[in-house]
Amino acid sequence: MRRKTTAEILASPSADRFDSAVPIRDGYVLTGSMEDIFGRGQQNDVPLLVGSNSDEGSNFPGPRTLSAFQADARKTLGPFADEFLGVYRANNDADARRASEAAVRDTRVNWPTLQWAKIQATKGKSKVFYYYFSHHPPAPPNEAYVENLGKDLGAYHGAELAYVFGNFVPREWAWTDADRNLEKLVSQYWVNFATNGDPNGPGLPFWPLYAPGTDSVLHFDKSIAAGPLPNQPYYAFWDRFAVGWKRGK
Repeated sequence: MRRKTTAEILASPSADRFDSAVPIRDGYVLTGSMEDIFGRGQQNDVPLLVGSNSDEGSNFPGPRTLSAFQADARKTLGPFADEFLGVYRANNDADARRASEAAVRDTRVNWPTLQWAKIQATKGKSKVFYYYFSHHPPAPPNEAYVENLGKDLGAYHGAELAYVFGNFVPREWAWTDADRNLEKLVSQYWVNFATNGDPNGPGLPFWPLYAPGTDSVLHFDKSIAAGPLPNQPYYAFWDRFAVGWKRGK
């Protein structure tokens, strides 16, 4: 391995977009995929608090024009491309940018995270708590951040961490009392979970146990309330894709 170039090493896990080599399944520490391990009941069966944000794809690269979006779909999804383009609809470049961000959000974070919660809720014995974070931190509207201006970041990847840890950075952003009030509640949920394996506690809106297909996801936005998980048509597509892709491997 020492004789390999940096380019060779970095290229290795990218050989197949939908079968990442990270983490490495070495047969000793990791004896299979997450699905395999949970299916055999060999996971560390401990309470799980997991979730995702509404705009996970806003600061990741992706196709930004309609032609590039359609070409990427046909290149990477093969026979599923038409169905994908019917779910992530786009008629112009602006639509394609939004659809691309939604697709990145779902493939990189939201759909895989949901599978983790589902398989623990159905195969495990320990509690599962699922959140969906939609609150927009106050990024300066016209400042450029990676792929977007601040006004277009929304609840970007990692946006919830400022509220979980009470660490409002960048400090020069115009954080408000609404942000600080949300932080008090969010951080208390996480402290309760770390302490007791359950985020619920006095003075907090009730966080139900996650149960697939029910209104059991806790939404963090201007208010905190349990409800259904949004974006179900997108997730349903990736469910179908996962089944078809495995059959075709």
